[in-house]
Parts: sequence; C-alpha cells; structure tokens
Amino acid sequence: MDAENIASWMQQEYRRIQELVGRLRERLPAPTGGGRAQWLEEVRDRFDHLRAHQIKHMALEEEGGYMQPVLEQRPTLTPQVERLHHEHRELMEIMNSIHETLHQLTPDDSLQIRDVYKRIENYLGYLDHHEESENLLVTSVFTEDMGSWHSAG
Repeated sequence: MDAENIASWMQQEYRRIQELVGRLRERLPAPTGGGRAQWLEEVRDRFDHLRAHQIKHMALEEEGGYMQPVLEQRPTLTPQVERLHHEHRELMEIMNSIHETLHQLTPDDSLQIRDVYKRIENYLGYLDHHEESENLLVTSVFTEDMGSWHSAG
C-alpha cells in the first residue's frame, strides 16, 4: 500500500471506529433503576461489534509489520511507533476483560454494572487517544512527504 492509500485507509478506519464508539456511548451510562436487562443486552451487542472491528483493525495494522511504512519514512519515530504497538496489547487485554465481564453479568448485578460502565468509559477514552495518535502520526508523516514530493516534482 502506498503512502496516500495508507493515510486514506487510516482516516476511514478512524471514522468507522468513531461511529462504533458513538453507538456504544449512546447507551451509556447504565440505568439506575429498571431496564437493566435491555441495557445489558444492547451494551453487550454494541461492545461486541466494536471489539470485533478492533480485533480486525489491529490485525490489519500489524500485517506486514506495525506501521512499517511510517518507520521506513521516519526511522526516528521508532519510540512512538513502539509505544503505540504496545498499546495494542494493552487495549486488547482491557477490551477482552470488559467483554468477559459483560457476558457474566445479570441485570441484578447493580454494582458490577456500574463498575463495567466506568471501565467501558475508561476504555473508550484510551481508544480515542490511541486512534487519534495513530492517525496524527500517519497523516503527518505521509502528508509531509507528499507535500515534499509534490513541491519537488
């Protein structure tokens, strides 16, 4: 994939993830009274959808070496790329833990429902920051390079 296609794909993925995150956030926070069964079902479904997309998204990003085109263009960005790559593992662990918890809860588990709601909120914050960092890194490297290329050509 060339620089322009990578930057475009990252921006499309970023938008898609934002859509999925937005759909999940629509169902937060957890209800304090009744309606927990429906809430739990909807949150499970929306979180599972986001999780499935994230698993695929991270696998595609890591295919052929995580951010290899970025590193080829800017080897000095290795520490930032390594940090983002490590975050993939951390995000995956957090996401899997939330997934497991969501699928064990019952509507009667009011304290655990409040806890998982807070964990989802935290996870979404981490995910937003991670995706934004990736998108900015890729876009800045390839936009800068394309600008240099166009002005030289």
